[in-house]
Amino acid sequence: TSAGAAPTHQLHVPIRPQRIGIWGQPASPLDSVARMGAGVSTEGAPLSEVAIKNEIGVLYDAAKKRAFDAAATESTDGTRTVPWPTIEEYAHDNDERALDPRKCMYVNLKAFKSAREQIEAIARVHIKGAVKEIPWRAAGKELKPLGDDARQCGLDGEPAASLDALYEVAALAKERYDEIVKKACPGSVELKLAPLKGSDRAGAKARDEYAKNTAPCYSWLF
Repeated sequence: TSAGAAPTHQLHVPIRPQRIGIWGQPASPLDSVARMGAGVSTEGAPLSEVAIKNEIGVLYDAAKKRAFDAAATESTDGTRTVPWPTIEEYAHDNDERALDPRKCMYVNLKAFKSAREQIEAIARVHIKGAVKEIPWRAAGKELKPLGDDARQCGLDGEPAASLDALYEVAALAKERYDEIVKKACPGSVELKLAPLKGSDRAGAKARDEYAKNTAPCYSWLF
């Protein structure tokens, strides 16, 4: 789902790179262009934690989180960012893979493959009975694309016109979802329920991936 996430069994599921490309960064002392992950040009602008996660995916580990927290400054709107030169220096000293979009993609694809194999193994054991009869509702080669009637609606019954309207519904749905999943899991299973997707990531997904769909774009997140 887009606004929420399913429980995990401690799988390290990577963030999907949003696009295959590079960031054009200021010239380095060697007159080469510094590159990082996959994304759009930032022209050396400071980067938020979300932006970094979206670029390098599973390479953003606990050590990088600590480094970000130590170097971040907070703007007047509450956004925490780190200057590009600080990020570039850290990557050169600690993990140059983060500056190479090809290596970022490779590491994330390996993590996706591993996660999928683990999820499939869990599904073979636990996904059975009536749950298998639930029809898929998604786009695909063999599946009919979702129509406008399948869009996420707000509490007013109309297609969600904003992130606020979307998250009002998501908060209520998550309460019910968590309750159902907790009842379905046996006591021997360690259940970890993920929070809702961050609103900045959800907003970017709606604008980037669903702008061509029938407006509002936020109604295509569920």
